Amino acid sequence: MTILDHYKKILGCYLMILVASMPCWSQDCAPVIAENQTFTIAEGLESGGVVGQLTATPCSVDRPLGGWTLTVGNELGVFEINGATGQITVLDTDLLDAEQFQLFRLKATVSDGLLTSDEVDVDINVTNVNDNPSFIIPNQQFEVVETVDVGFEIGAVQFTDEDLADETTTWDILSGNSNGIFQLGATDGVLSIQATELLDAEILATHRLEVSISDGVHTTTESVVVQVNNANDTPPVIADNQGFELDEIASNGTKLGSLEVSDADGETVYLAWTISDGNSDLDNDGTDAFSFDESGVLLVADADDLDYGRQSSFDLQVTVSDGVNQSLTAIVNVTLIDFDREDCDNDGIPNYEDLYSCDAFDVPVAFTPNGDRQNDELIIDGLENYPANYVKIVSRWGATVWEASGYDNDRTVFRGLAGTGLNVGGALPEGTYFYFIDAKDGRSVQKGFFTIKR
Repeated sequence: MTILDHYKKILGCYLMILVASMPCWSQDCAPVIAENQTFTIAEGLESGGVVGQLTATPCSVDRPLGGWTLTVGNELGVFEINGATGQITVLDTDLLDAEQFQLFRLKATVSDGLLTSDEVDVDINVTNVNDNPSFIIPNQQFEVVETVDVGFEIGAVQFTDEDLADETTTWDILSGNSNGIFQLGATDGVLSIQATELLDAEILATHRLEVSISDGVHTTTESVVVQVNNANDTPPVIADNQGFELDEIASNGTKLGSLEVSDADGETVYLAWTISDGNSDLDNDGTDAFSFDESGVLLVADADDLDYGRQSSFDLQVTVSDGVNQSLTAIVNVTLIDFDREDCDNDGIPNYEDLYSCDAFDVPVAFTPNGDRQNDELIIDGLENYPANYVKIVSRWGATVWEASGYDNDRTVFRGLAGTGLNVGGALPEGTYFYFIDAKDGRSVQKGFFTIKR
């Protein structure tokens, strides 16, 4: 062996000893963060609150871990990590809201001063807490018919709650239900009928209830409106002591008027007006004296049954229906006005038919208002001497066509023109007309007829 070979051998031994004694950090390995690390926190955790501690395995005990970093998923700055220990804490509690984010998926690394670990997923679950009140949706309105039964469910009061948890709610009616008509489900908020005696649209149609809801922590209130709709459950009522006066010379179709009737159900269409008794058929022709038209107006159905001498008044027994309920019977009196059957000259002819009666004022039997200035006016001799007089002229159908006070045969005089109705100022048709003259001096009213000829 040469001297060179000897030195080579000694150098190889030293190299073997050197390699064997080198520390671990000279080896090619990096720290390893544990997989599947997951933490769960409540959304109200304050800033600085501990989320959890990450764990990792170092390459060697001689190379301690340090330089913990959140690399991905914390762009909003919700969390921070202690670079030396790996402990995660809350940085911004305002963003820690389960209604916005229920899961944060972060990535983390750690270094041993020489090498850095691979990125590892770290999940942080955020659980909901009851930090938001339940709110009843405003302006809720329900409708119910006044005839429903006890227990009828009107509907559920709707509400909102930003909390994600399935919270237990408690409901109550605070005001507006003093009569106990309504009931509110204590746990489900279903509004129902508890008492029906006062559920009456005629008494009170709109109920405003003040309702509360509690989620165990917060309580809020809101108004809820219940509209009670009317049902046709009340019969109509015909007013008592109604009556009409009618000239016995009235013709068929003459309208006496409408009866006063009411119905607590509100707006009602009255149907089937009926005269059950008290009507008369004096001429035995099968048609009674009175009837109702479709609109409920009482009118003359058979003028031949109107005879003051035989029957001066009628007590009609009347009922009406609202389509469901019929009224009680009401008595409606019709009193006839006698068309003067006096015979002042005892010639057997009533004054109103006698051309030569002994009446105080001379009324012509006819006049001709044709504009020729001859006999164009109804001249009533002597009436001008009673300036307080009143004159009424009636058609043969019983309608007043002209009337005036202070008839003076000059400025106030009948010229054959209509003074009332839709055709005021228009020429009246030819025919027979009846007059009533009241001198206003205590004497009886003078009645008679005349003819218009043109």
